Amino acid sequence: MNTYKEALKIDAIGAIFSALGSLLILKFMNASMEVPEGWLIFTVFYALGILIFDVVSIKKLGNALRHCLMITVALNIIFVLLAINVLVSNWLTLNSLGVFYLILEIVIVAVLSVWQLTVVINEQMKVIEK
Repeated sequence: MNTYKEALKIDAIGAIFSALGSLLILKFMNASMEVPEGWLIFTVFYALGILIFDVVSIKKLGNALRHCLMITVALNIIFVLLAINVLVSNWLTLNSLGVFYLILEIVIVAVLSVWQLTVVINEQMKVIEK
């Protein structure tokens, strides 16, 4: 059960950082500081989707947890690629603070993804040992 709680904690933290990071990216993408509705909707559904996968994984067996975390890792990879794309395409127009926050967001989400993968691998190793 501790693995489930750890996975939920990891993904909840990841969802919060991803949502905040998405909003930061949007802020620096649009010079008028208006957040496009489509991106805001994406951010909300991204965070909610991760949490829904986590709730489902708690109700299921270890195998469901593994699939849940793999989906979350895939979503985080997509998010990191999006952030890198925004960073590269808007490098000259971003101020130094914006660049710092964007790089920090990319690093945080990447570290969370690696952490999630280690949980998945540890869970799989327990299944193999049994």
